[in-house]
Amino acid sequence: MAYATTQPEHLLNVPTGRMSALPDRPGDFLDWLATRPGYRDGAPEALARSYAPRREYAHYLRRRLQQAREASPARLVIFPARIDTLQREGEDEGWTLHGAQGRAAARRVLLAVGNAPRPLPARGARGLGRPRLLDACPDYAGVAAIDPGAEVCIVGTGLSMVDAVMTLAANGHRARIHLLSRHALLPLAHSPEHRVDGALQVEALHPLGIRARLRRLRRQARDAARGGLPWQAVMEALRPQVQALWRSLGAVEQRRFLRHAVRYWDIHRHRIAPSVQAVLGNLLDSGQLHMHRARLDMAVAGQRCVQLIARTRECRTLALDVEHVINATGVELRVQPCAIRCWNSCSATATRAPVPTASALPAMRTDACSMHGATRRTTCA
Repeated sequence: MAYATTQPEHLLNVPTGRMSALPDRPGDFLDWLATRPGYRDGAPEALARSYAPRREYAHYLRRRLQQAREASPARLVIFPARIDTLQREGEDEGWTLHGAQGRAAARRVLLAVGNAPRPLPARGARGLGRPRLLDACPDYAGVAAIDPGAEVCIVGTGLSMVDAVMTLAANGHRARIHLLSRHALLPLAHSPEHRVDGALQVEALHPLGIRARLRRLRRQARDAARGGLPWQAVMEALRPQVQALWRSLGAVEQRRFLRHAVRYWDIHRHRIAPSVQAVLGNLLDSGQLHMHRARLDMAVAGQRCVQLIARTRECRTLALDVEHVINATGVELRVQPCAIRCWNSCSATATRAPVPTASALPAMRTDACSMHGATRRTTCA
């Protein structure tokens, strides 16, 4: 969903020179972008350090996919229909996929359906309709259509919130923008220069629990600062080892991380462009962007506005009257609320690996798929 936006103010969260769809060609996106109108005359070094609009990366991915299809002897066929049920035909006979527009047969199936937006966590939210209630992602057009004079509340302060605020700012929004979050943490920015702390011994973190790891990383950040390195350099040293670090934790420690540390990890790991942070900072300093640390409890729709009732950490009541509510709470991570209708039909027979959290679906590979008897190489989702 991140690359579905067409808004020019929605930037990549990684510098252009470090983005690529091809592992063996790390500068591929940079080389491709340098041939695009509007980027041909810039200095390569400056372009590599810049943060390109995400819509450009979407164009790049589509182009590389098309080239791969043209160069491959295999056939990729897209079946543009919703799959309602999956039926196992036998141990060696594969699967049948049923949808409103027909059925497909596949020897193996990979569920790559992504994540649905998380519902607004408030009583009465189901009674709010568009445009009173908008999803920051993927309803980019709805956010862009908000009147600049309308008061807005954005629930959630992660990267989806950043997109919404950037669109409002690009459209010359004049009214107050409220941010509502339980933790009131904003994404942090990349350092101007990409530097890596080579002194960090990542392997030494593997046997440690969450508390000990955090203590070690804080100490490493202090040591890096004394050596003239920003704290971001420590995070860059961790980046290639994130999956290995996660797998090295036991189930109890993983749950402890998700309960106590994940919000702080997110704002340090998933950083934003310095120019984007500057826009947020200016809006906060001017008072137009106002942060509220509270938990949303209720949303009541009126004729001309929506009243939001929230509870602060001090158990006080916070009431906001706004014209639009933007849901920026992120995507649904749990399997059951994702509303995948085909999940129940296949979960009993699918081969699944146990996971310590409810945030993963079993993977089932698709090798071949036939539509009404004609065998083709394809992806079904």
